[in-house]
Amino acid sequence: MTLPNVQAAKRAVYPAYKPSGVAWLGDVPEHWQPIRLRYRARINPTRSELNGTPGDLDVSFVPMESVYEYGGLKLDQTRPLAEVATGYTYFRNGDVLTAKITPCFENGKGSIADGLVNGIGFGTTELHVLRPCPGLDRRFLFYFTISHAFRRLGAAEMYGAGGQKRVPDDFVRDFRQPIPSSAEQKAIAAFLDRETARIDALVEKKRRQIELLQEKRSALIIPAGRRPAITGFSFASVSRPRPDMRGFAVQSDELPYRQPELFAVAHCRPDSGREMPKKQASSSVGDSEVR
Repeated sequence: MTLPNVQAAKRAVYPAYKPSGVAWLGDVPEHWQPIRLRYRARINPTRSELNGTPGDLDVSFVPMESVYEYGGLKLDQTRPLAEVATGYTYFRNGDVLTAKITPCFENGKGSIADGLVNGIGFGTTELHVLRPCPGLDRRFLFYFTISHAFRRLGAAEMYGAGGQKRVPDDFVRDFRQPIPSSAEQKAIAAFLDRETARIDALVEKKRRQIELLQEKRSALIIPAGRRPAITGFSFASVSRPRPDMRGFAVQSDELPYRQPELFAVAHCRPDSGREMPKKQASSSVGDSEVR
């Protein structure tokens, strides 16, 4: 098999396509049927289905900070059902969660609910809950909710002002998405699972390499307070020979400059404690002695 044929086999091109009727989507495989999401999933199911459940039953509690971007929930909090039954968003294992408030929605916050205490969860009111109907794979639905098209179009439909803009329920209910067969949904989701896992592994590898480089850099730069001490050495023990200046004199006519103030500077050390001679009234003294 030649390389182009191998690539074509990997792409698994469909034999026929048709216009989807959705402006942003373009053509789709002929057997895919674009349909509004409300007909394939329950949007924001009500908590009335919990009627009769004991109020002291522990359930998972999920604030917004426990919803990760592009999948994952932090399930470290529980509450009694009676404490969260009103004023919070209800969901169960298998539901797909997506943030509805800016900027969480644009940033891809959302996840599949799984591993909930007693299979029940409550959380922030800033979530939309999508419960797939039979025939819709939950992983396929999750990837659809974090797709670029869903997020971009949803952001354009937000209402509200400033940091309180939200994606309305109607956008989610009326969003048209082509749904392939159940087998194709599972194959697409499995492919995306593999590819995202591979990308995550590469990102983690690069992150670890950066950490190792930072550790190496820190090891090469020794802080001043931790420099190794040098023992057996003192500047006081180092003697420097001083020239014997006794009997040494410089004649004024040997200096390149004849000005008395410059001559005085040449003969006075700054740390000698002697006062500098005052400037003479005349700028030139010829060969006369400077005092």
